[in-house]
Amino acid sequence: MKTSFFVLLTSLFCFIGCDTFSQGLFFKDSGQNRKFFTFKKRVIKPEKYRAVTIDISGLKKFLDTVPSENKLVDRKAAPVLLLTKPDGNTASFRVWNSPVEESKPGTVNEVSTFVGQGIDDPYATIRFDIGPAGFHAQIRTVNGGDYFIDPYAIGEKKKYISYFRADLKKKKTAGPDVIEPSLPVRSQPESASQ
Repeated sequence: MKTSFFVLLTSLFCFIGCDTFSQGLFFKDSGQNRKFFTFKKRVIKPEKYRAVTIDISGLKKFLDTVPSENKLVDRKAAPVLLLTKPDGNTASFRVWNSPVEESKPGTVNEVSTFVGQGIDDPYATIRFDIGPAGFHAQIRTVNGGDYFIDPYAIGEKKKYISYFRADLKKKKTAGPDVIEPSLPVRSQPESASQ
């Protein structure tokens, strides 16, 4: 009897705990450097990244319930959002709404902006937005390097990449095959009359 009661009680806590905890889990890891099929243009192409898919409608519903920073009494009570890091691990953040600009009367901002504080890494901070161009996040931390989450391609709403700043290399504008034009060398300054 005690055993069945213990199993029932444990199951109940797991069910309640998983349901409450999963409310902030909208990201699904799809693997390292996985390429998604798309006809859309890719502009962000890091050397290494984590491909992720996002339940964007679930995320929007969740973010609609997030309190505004001016109404948040205790940041430790803010809702938890779980993200997929570029290394495949999960990072958890307490998040709240932080509007960049106020809505004009009778209008609605198309882009909602949020901030948050890391839970497993208390030195990590997050800024993110969600709008017509999808979800964009910037995570800054002293433990492991800054990283971003951006759409896989322009206009993509469900396919994303999570990548470290260090893996985003700038393209070289001039390589060994490019001949730079040489400028004439002047030994004396030209006079205004020439």
